Amino acid sequence: MMTELAGFTPSFTYDAFISYSREDKEFAKRLEKALEDHKPPKDLDAPQRNLNIFRDEGDLTGSEYFQSIDQYLQRSAKLIVLCSPAARASQYVNDEIRRFVKARGAQDIITILIKGIANNEAKPGEEAEMAFSEALCETLGTPLAADYRSFDLRRDKIKKGAYEGAWYKILAELYGRSRSEVEQRERKRQLRKRNLALGAASFFIIFLSSLTIWALWERNEARSGPRNSGSPVSVISARMDDGFVRLGEESDEKAKKKSRSGVQGEGSARGSAGRQDPFGARRAVRRAPAPDHGVEEATA
Repeated sequence: MMTELAGFTPSFTYDAFISYSREDKEFAKRLEKALEDHKPPKDLDAPQRNLNIFRDEGDLTGSEYFQSIDQYLQRSAKLIVLCSPAARASQYVNDEIRRFVKARGAQDIITILIKGIANNEAKPGEEAEMAFSEALCETLGTPLAADYRSFDLRRDKIKKGAYEGAWYKILAELYGRSRSEVEQRERKRQLRKRNLALGAASFFIIFLSSLTIWALWERNEARSGPRNSGSPVSVISARMDDGFVRLGEESDEKAKKKSRSGVQGEGSARGSAGRQDPFGARRAVRRAPAPDHGVEEATA
């Protein structure tokens, strides 16, 4: 697989070659895993893939070593040097630095200080604690290294806690970007992940709360007996149905009452009329004029 980190041209198989002393093997393994697990943020101008790292685990010697190491160094975009007193004393670390500089130059060397002290900080009698190798000083003088000297393999993380700043420095040099840019993009990504996690946790809490309320309802309904049994939705639906039935019954009852009152009113009117007619007739008979006997006699 070819990499695009060096000027973003697919010229290298590996993004970095880790040069280290066998005494620092555990840290080298931890660093390799952290780097290969890393994928840059989408808004960072860098290849959107995991890093590809080479770390030699074999104890090569003689011509086999030189031929093999030359191939891997030439196929690597960067050289990561783990600096420690053991690395300073290692002829292999010194040789790898010189070979890489000859093939690629000094500008692509990344230094990480994991043990000891910087050479320019050593006091008389502390020479054995100096961490920068002779080949490194020949090339870079006193390099500005990412500091991991207090790193505890049992509890610390390569890219978290007190070493977060050193981690951003390594990434910036690998991607050829400023540390501030890399840090800003990484923090934005962490914030997005945190917000997503909080949203998922909130949804889960709401879901569990709903299940709890439902379970309590079902338990209370089971205890209250068959009269009130059923889910909240079914109970509400049944109550609405009862309400509609009662409204219908009340409407029918009102209609029947209205009908009966209409019939009674008509009957009352008829009865009233019947009771008034006889008296009216009598009054009409009583008021009728008596026959004119004089006219009858005259006619006769």
